[in-house]
Amino acid sequence: MDRPLIRVSNLVHAYEGRRVLDVEGLSINRGDIVALLGRNGSGKSTLLRMMSLLEKPSSGDILFHGKLLELERDRFAQRRRMAMVFQEPLLFSGTVTYNVSYGLAIRGLPRDEIAEKRRRALSLLAIEHLASRRVETLSGGEAQRVSLARALAGEPEILFLDEPMANLDNPTRMSFRRDLGRVLAQLEATVVYVTHEVGEALYLGNRIAVMSGGKIVQDAAPAEVWNRPATSDVASIVGAEGLVPGVVLEPAGEFTRVRCGGQNILSLSAALPGAGVLVCIRPEHVVIGDPSPDEGAPGHDRMGAGNLLQGVVRGVEPLGAVTGVTVDCGFPITAHLVGQPGQSVDLRPGANVSVRFHPDRVHLIRSGNGDLPA
Repeated sequence: MDRPLIRVSNLVHAYEGRRVLDVEGLSINRGDIVALLGRNGSGKSTLLRMMSLLEKPSSGDILFHGKLLELERDRFAQRRRMAMVFQEPLLFSGTVTYNVSYGLAIRGLPRDEIAEKRRRALSLLAIEHLASRRVETLSGGEAQRVSLARALAGEPEILFLDEPMANLDNPTRMSFRRDLGRVLAQLEATVVYVTHEVGEALYLGNRIAVMSGGKIVQDAAPAEVWNRPATSDVASIVGAEGLVPGVVLEPAGEFTRVRCGGQNILSLSAALPGAGVLVCIRPEHVVIGDPSPDEGAPGHDRMGAGNLLQGVVRGVEPLGAVTGVTVDCGFPITAHLVGQPGQSVDLRPGANVSVRFHPDRVHLIRSGNGDLPA
């Protein structure tokens, strides 16, 4: 197996005595698209600058192909094998052709090779028609595509993207995101992508490294981060609403029984009896129906071998493509209903409803030390 392109180990960085980065480990392998996801100030852009050799850490190691680059000439050689795209398009005054060709020209490539690499990069992003335009006349989305084309023209070993869509309006951002995803997949590129937008991380990344307080608190596949956040902070970052404190009661066959807000619910997560946990149920996994008090024992759904609770609607909130409905079941639980709420279920505040969710959708998060099995 090939060595990782980049391996970070015990990386610490401080500004004016304040520690802003404390990363125990991170590996970037060939073909990875790693989204560094976190709130503003979480350390993700600082980590990106360290890995792209724009800054040196206070301590710790960053290995490239298994080697520590201590000499400046080695760092310079490695920088030439990487490319960076920032939030703001950093373009030279002149034409698109001049900008995309610039990095190739200073490397001394033959003119015909420059022309071919430029043509390929512009074609990848479908901006050949902009070749003769001056950059001062470009829209924000066009300018960012030119920045990306310039980065890709040099065929970098690894591409660093620091929130390249942050300053684009929403329609332009969606279009740019689709094009970027297509290009990265087509090139089988190795990418580190910084963002605070969970949608971008899910769409583009094949791994998400969630950062909080300068640390990587979860590094996993997008579906794992989305459905099984490692901490309450990760859950908040990825939009898992309504974490509710609970206590593990005992195993129940293949499930774990948890006491939560006066209700017993089943989870597929393993946990030790007596453990204090936070119960995480994503809104899109909750189904709301008519009240059905006679259907099975409280908290148990015979039909679906899952969780069935009775509750009272406390709020309805339009959220664009979905409608958020909050139900009090002894603890608050939120459902996201696609489109307009169905006419067959009374969802007015104060209405009685049933709430269903399967045990494999109930994720338990540690709320103390050693609550859950390793």
